[in-house]
Amino acid sequence: MVAKAIAARVLRFELPEDVRAGILARLDCISGREQALARPRVVEERKPWFCSGCPHNTSTRLPEGSRGMAGIGCHYMVRWMDRNTEVYTQMGGEGVPWVGQAPFTEEKHVFANLGDGTQGAHHLQDPVQRRRRHDGRAARRWPDQRADDQPPDGRRRHRQDRRRDGRPRQVQRRHRPGAGRAGDAPRRTGRGDA
Repeated sequence: MVAKAIAARVLRFELPEDVRAGILARLDCISGREQALARPRVVEERKPWFCSGCPHNTSTRLPEGSRGMAGIGCHYMVRWMDRNTEVYTQMGGEGVPWVGQAPFTEEKHVFANLGDGTQGAHHLQDPVQRRRRHDGRAARRWPDQRADDQPPDGRRRHRQDRRRDGRPRQVQRRHRPGAGRAGDAPRRTGRGDA
């Protein structure tokens, strides 16, 4: 628009023919681009998706009628999928939106997705204190991605975390029955297959 206004003023003057021809050619080029941009375009959009072997591809699937909350990490992509997962929050605040929503709804349960190495203490403390049901789903893959209070060897202090949060019992769900080593779950932790 600015170039067209300047060209209109400059063309009022006597100019050498080659300069005048150059300005007119440039105006034709600008008009052609404007027309091309004005045409409606059909754009196919492919949203990112989980890799086929990614644990998030199965851990973010919810039982029918359930609702999930996203967190920070690659599992945030679940918001673009048809998996009834909504709001997201900062790392460490996973599940906190439920703290605010729960008193104002008849809904009894939600799932909060935790990222690799996220502690997620807030989403565990509040439901225990208020006696609400709330599941945190963590997809842990790498021992070096850990929360600040996790020892460098990659082992969580489940027992200490559970006692601190007031959680009476934990249940670990596995998508592959029989997976995992014997003794890799803390005491008072049930094992179940999803």
